[in-house]
Formats: sequence, structure tokens, C-alpha cells
Amino acid sequence: RWQIAPDQKPVVMVPGGSFGASKWWPAPRFAELADRLVESDNCRIILSCAPGATEKEIARQIAVNAQHPVISLAEENLRLTDLKELIRRCRLMIGNDTGPCHIAAAFNVPLVTIFGPTDPRWTATGYEKEIRLRIDVDCGPCQQPVCPQKHHRCLNEITVEQVYAAAQKLLRHDDSSIWQTPVNAADLIGTYFSPFDESFAPLPEGGGLVHRGYEKVLQPAQLTDCAGVFAYDKGRRLDKPGLKARERLCLKLPADQGQNVTLYLKRYGGCGFWSLWRRWVVRRSRRAAAVYDFDAAMTLAQKGIPVARPIALGQQANWPGEKRSFVMIEELPHADALERLLPCRAEKQKEYHLLKNKKELINEIALLVQKLHRFGFYHRDLYLSHIFLSRDKNGRERLNLIDLQRVFEPLLNRRRWQIKDLAQLYYSARDYFSDTDIMRFLHRYLSCRRLSPADKNLTRAILGKARRIARHDRKKKKTANRPEASATGNY
Repeated sequence: RWQIAPDQKPVVMVPGGSFGASKWWPAPRFAELADRLVESDNCRIILSCAPGATEKEIARQIAVNAQHPVISLAEENLRLTDLKELIRRCRLMIGNDTGPCHIAAAFNVPLVTIFGPTDPRWTATGYEKEIRLRIDVDCGPCQQPVCPQKHHRCLNEITVEQVYAAAQKLLRHDDSSIWQTPVNAADLIGTYFSPFDESFAPLPEGGGLVHRGYEKVLQPAQLTDCAGVFAYDKGRRLDKPGLKARERLCLKLPADQGQNVTLYLKRYGGCGFWSLWRRWVVRRSRRAAAVYDFDAAMTLAQKGIPVARPIALGQQANWPGEKRSFVMIEELPHADALERLLPCRAEKQKEYHLLKNKKELINEIALLVQKLHRFGFYHRDLYLSHIFLSRDKNGRERLNLIDLQRVFEPLLNRRRWQIKDLAQLYYSARDYFSDTDIMRFLHRYLSCRRLSPADKNLTRAILGKARRIARHDRKKKKTANRPEASATGNY
């Protein structure tokens, strides 16, 4: 119907965005860019916009200002499924930082993304066929829907020439000549996870992701799809009481250059109605269990909170919850839990510099927990057994959070979860640190020199919660020591 010839290159432009005007590159520049692409690259320009009046007006302005005819979807009212198919058939997308860019990435369509007030680190996709354009300005990235300074320099300083050059690069080169080659696992072993430099590919059957650098490592063991992962019967089982429908395995797989990589695999079975109900009440979602682990690792890493490298995720749906799911995490380099290191701190000082100075160690623990809580996340299982001290192949030491399945961002009553985290940490650390050490932790965590009345109330609440944890543990141990409990394995 649009009479796009086979030799023409369909290019879709997305000049709007629901976030606000601060994300909109000027409409006259889109019009000028459209004309240049038509004249020099034999392109047909398609304008995509949301059904609202504001975005339709932006599309109308571009169509009026362009010297060559453009195809505007302002009056088409395409369904989302039709828009996806349209984008899939295009040779290129050029747009502001907005939703359809993710559709282009999903269909492997080259993409030029124009960033304004948004920090591109918070929208990292790891998409190889994307060129991101942004200007560093002293007032940004401000994350505001309307430019507070009115000059809108972050977008106005991105020129038509810059966007045109990026578009030409993507249009005129074969895929093999410009796309980055995935990093090999051998290059990543012994390093820390860097979420903005590493990327993931979809599993062949959908419903999951796999780290691009580890695909070749997983393929010989047939661990690149759900069926293969759940059929895998090798590896060392890490059983413990209370796992229920969850399995944990430690896998050692050969990588390039004669190296081995150690991965931890968690496999989850289906869950019952009450588990689903609790997920909805606490998390306001009912995603597969493994997704929480993987999502927490990605989210915390993007916020600068150290975690182990996530390797793969897979899920199979079965309404109303998952049928089964899995997550794979890489072992931290030269790492061990503080729970095991602190009892033999004098001996382990030879391996870890951080253990030599107790004040520095307390400071690092406090900063880690403080960052987690300031971003609004709570671990809900924050014992020393889940804080690992590691050292990478370059000798850099750091503390890391592990076992992230319960991490969440509550909407209400954050103080409750703050108290729970801190009480769990205190309860597991009380045998290794003095009262002075605990006060030093609180001062650093609360960023204060003296505790205020509110801080003292928080401290009392933490101590009260720690006492309840202790009573629960004593009761649990007493039950475990009963003959009938030992025989049946009930806890």
C-alpha cells in the first residue's frame, strides 16, 4: 500500500516519547535528517508515534517540514503486534530514548538512540547493533521530563550531522564488519561483573537469557536451554534443609586456554497457590522464582553494588505461575564468606589485605549495606554467610552480596526491612566484633558522628529483633536435636 520498492531502505523514526518533552530531539532536525537519508541512501522514512495528540503533532510537523514525502503512522492506529512486524522489516530505527527502541533490539534491527536527560547507564541493554548519541552537559543527566534550564542543551547540541553519520555507519556496513565480537569466558574468568560492558543473548527457545561470553562453555554440556538444564545430572549437589522445590548444584566446566569455570546452578520447580499469593503480597508480582535472583543481580550491579556475575536464566510458564525455572551464577574469584573468614582472621590475613585492618573491614561492610538500603533495596537474608570477600586476578579486593533471591524493593514500611537486615547482620557478627566495633559500624552506616534519638530507637529495634532471631534459632536447634526430628529430617 505504501509502494516501498525492493531496493529502498525502510527507516523508522520515533520522534516522541511518553516521558516528556526533555527527551524529544527537535522535530525540524528529524525532518532535515529524513531528507538527507532519502537523497543519499535511497531510504523511505516511516514516522512512528503514540496515539496521543502531542506525539501526532510532532509527526505532523516533521511531515510538513520534510522536502520529501514521509509515511506517517499518526493516523494509522496500528496495533502493537502490527508495529512490531513493521519494525522487524525495517533496515534501521532512529529515535529518542523510548520504548520502541527495545522492540528494534529484540528483532536485531540496527538502532540509533538519541539520549537527552536520561543517564544511559540506567537503560543499558548490551545491544551490539546500537549507536548511542549523547552530549555531556554540566546540568545533566537531570532525569527531568521538562528541561529545568530551558535551554535543553543535552539534546540541542546533538547535530543532524552526528545522527546522519551514525545512521550511515549502520546502513552501509555488513553486520560482520562492525558489530563487536562477544568477549570469551577465558577473558572474564577471575574478573568482576561489569554490567555495562557485558551482554546477554536470548535462549534459542525464548523465555531466558545467556551471557554471550559463556555460550560456548555451556553448549558442550547442553546447558543452553531449559530442557538441557533440567536434564543435566552432573555436578556436585549442594543440599541443605529447607530447599523444598529447589535444587543447587556446583558445576565445573572447561573454558578456553585450558581454564575451568565454576558455576552455581539453582533449579526451581513449580510453586503452589500460597507461594504465589505471598509473592504477590510482598513483591507485587508473580514472576518465576529464578527471575528474582537474576533480576536482583543485574539491578544491583547496575547501581554499583558488587555481586557475582549472572550467566543464564530460563523459565517455562504454567499458569498461574511457573512450571520450572533456573538461574546460573558464576563463582566469585578467590572468594569466601565472612562467616568462615572471621573465625580464622589472623590466619587468613595473608590472603586478604582487608582482614588485616578491622576498622577498614567494618567501614566496607557499612558502606555496602548503606548503599543497598539507600537505593531502596533490602536483602532479607543479610547474614555474614551471604557477604563474600573476594580478590580478582588483578589483586583488587571487595565485599560482595550473594544469594539474592529474596532481595526486593518495598513500597511501604521500609523501616521493617531495614531493621530485619541489620538485625540479621548483627546477630551473625556479634561473636567477632566488640560493642565499640558495632558503634563504629552504626556511625558509618548512618553517616553521623553521634546517634540521634531516632538512631537510638533504630538501634533498640535492631537489638530486639536480634533477640527474637536468637530465640528462633534456639528453638530450631532444640527441635533438630529431638530423636524423632533427626530420624525424619524435619526442622
